[in-house]
Amino acid sequence: MNYKEEIVEGAITKWRRMSHGVVTNSDVPKIELHDEDVTVLPDGSRISQYVGSLPYSMTDPTVEIPLVDPETFEPSETTMTAGQIWLAMASVYLWLARQRDGETISVNNNAE
Repeated sequence: MNYKEEIVEGAITKWRRMSHGVVTNSDVPKIELHDEDVTVLPDGSRISQYVGSLPYSMTDPTVEIPLVDPETFEPSETTMTAGQIWLAMASVYLWLARQRDGETISVNNNAE
């Protein structure tokens, strides 16, 4: 995702993106997302510069978070609750942990 992308003098392209995130599974679940500015120089080399962090404590799992359009990254009319996002992250963790531990992973499609 290229947030705040711009082309500056000398055909340099620059944008802001999330570089990584940290999830803390505590009494009050926490997420801290870190962002960086990426600059592509005329010779194609890249420079990444840390910007800061965006902390979030999930005190209310019903808070609606707007999802973005995957093509434009503009806000869409679709939302997910903080609790649904937390459940999705827990699901990814368990999926990866079970693969690591050699467990067979199946999807339960009980369509009736």
